[in-house]
Amino acid sequence: MGDYVGERAVVLGGGVAGLVTARVLSERYRNVLVVDRDTIVGVTGPRRGVPQARHAHALLAKGQQVLEDLFPGLQDELTGSGVLSGDLSGSLRWYVNGHQLKQQDCGLLSVSAARPDLEAHVRARVAAIPNVEIRERTVIQGLVASAGGGRITGVRVVGDGDTSEPEVLTADLVVDATGRGTRAPFSL
Repeated sequence: MGDYVGERAVVLGGGVAGLVTARVLSERYRNVLVVDRDTIVGVTGPRRGVPQARHAHALLAKGQQVLEDLFPGLQDELTGSGVLSGDLSGSLRWYVNGHQLKQQDCGLLSVSAARPDLEAHVRARVAAIPNVEIRERTVIQGLVASAGGGRITGVRVVGDGDTSEPEVLTADLVVDATGRGTRAPFSL
């Protein structure tokens, strides 16, 4: 592309939010690094860092539209792998106060994908982006700031092995997409 606003963006978390963030940032940063504590590349089942992964999931219409815009052909890929989709009000039955609403096509698609399935498809698409790297089995120790603490300049990480040495990943932008259980405390 060539119209980069920075050299490197680091995205903390390789779940759906982190992957979509990495996809968007890949257009504006020369390099994008996704950091996750779990093994994520090639994983198609539930993983340790996603406790709700075994629950039923549905991707509603706007989410499906956004993902299709970011990853053209994703819907066909999901359908081809057996993921069920249907019209949000024509294919599904909705009940309010015990009464079924009239079914009628509305043109809005709902995708009934298990989270691990959806995440695996999105992750494969992101991993194929040339300027995106996924770093697995890496524990986030804290954010690193400039002198005086006015700007975040990177993140301190360590591999999950006993002999791993801490390392600072410098970045023009750090995005924490690890969720409400973030483990990225600020440290000077």
